[in-house]
Order: sequence, then structure tokens, then C-alpha cells
Amino acid sequence: MLEELLRKEEASIKKKHLSERYGLEMTTDIAEKTNVMCNLSEVVLEKGIEKGVEKGIDSTIENMLTSGSFTDEQICVATGKTMDYIIEFKKGIKNK
Repeated sequence: MLEELLRKEEASIKKKHLSERYGLEMTTDIAEKTNVMCNLSEVVLEKGIEKGVEKGIDSTIENMLTSGSFTDEQICVATGKTMDYIIEFKKGIKNK
């Protein structure tokens, strides 16, 4: 049932599947709880995507810095990060 809640579908479709596939009676209380769980799964998914994007940007910054072919300004433009972010990032690389 959990996989039904985590699917990228509208809550109404998820509730329909839960009712049809698992015989879950959609009382008002269960429908409300299902909405909450569906919203939570969407938030978790979005946070995961955001985190993945940030890791990708950080990986790009590290690659650009270690290549020595890019200025800090070019890295800012390419990644959309501020100069302060790049400076702090460089400090973090040195501390590894």
C-alpha cells in the first residue's frame, strides 16, 4: 500500500487505487489521512530532487575548480551560485 501512496499521481487516483486494490473503505477520516500522506510523499520527493540538484551543482563546481580552467566568476555564472558560496566551497575542498 505504501507504494501506492508514493506514486507520482494525484491523491484522488491514489485513494481510488487503495479502495479498489486493497479494499480500503474511504471514510472521511481515512481520506483525510491519505491526503496528508500523499502530500508528505510529494514533499519528500521534492526535497530529494532539490538535494540531488544541489549535489550535482556542487560536483560541477568541484570539477570546474579542480580543472583550473575557470575563474570564480565563470563558475558563478555557470552554476548560479554566489561568489561567497564559491569561496566557502573552496575552503571546504581544502579541508577535505
